[in-house]
Amino acid sequence: MTRVKLILCIACANVVRDRGKSVLVCPECHFRIGRARYERIRSYAETATRFGYAYRRHFESRPPKNVHPSISVDDALLFAGLAAVGGIIGNASYDVVKAFARRVFLNVAAKIKGDQRDYEVEEVVEYVQEYHTHGVSNLSLRVRTGIREEFLTEYEAQFYLRIKRRGARFTGATLRRGREEAQRAWIERPPPPPADFAGFASAVRRRRRARNARK
Repeated sequence: MTRVKLILCIACANVVRDRGKSVLVCPECHFRIGRARYERIRSYAETATRFGYAYRRHFESRPPKNVHPSISVDDALLFAGLAAVGGIIGNASYDVVKAFARRVFLNVAAKIKGDQRDYEVEEVVEYVQEYHTHGVSNLSLRVRTGIREEFLTEYEAQFYLRIKRRGARFTGATLRRGREEAQRAWIERPPPPPADFAGFASAVRRRRRARNARK
């Protein structure tokens, strides 16, 4: 079965199928976002969620030595991670981020039939936000080392794949450059600019304000 690619509305947490358009318009709240901007947000959130949450959970469970997993994240977890990052860069309160993430889990489950993994919203938000703010510096040496090795290995593999696709020749200089770029990416981890998160959770915030006004 072909996997359906989903798009998350960063304003209301609605989840829709990706139609491949250059401008994404939410059919629920009508929020608009350009494809390039959305992909920057999504790519950073995926990295933060995989290495800040998924790999951390893996290595904290004390797996056997010399195990080198390749861990991906499903749409529900990825979009919840995006909410966690958006809460910091998009300046949203912790309660708004949790409400957004809960809506994400419900909306993804409604789109994808079958068994869905259960995630603790608070844990996902906490782990991803810690990775965004501090990297892995607050984790144990064993966990830090495991996550770092997986990041560097994966980054170098992607670098060499790009070189191969261009038809370039592999040399010692190529290998050194791959290692250097991986090290730089690990240290810098540049997030998207705050402007990319303009409008984050805006519809969720409006709903919360309206609900509080009725009380």
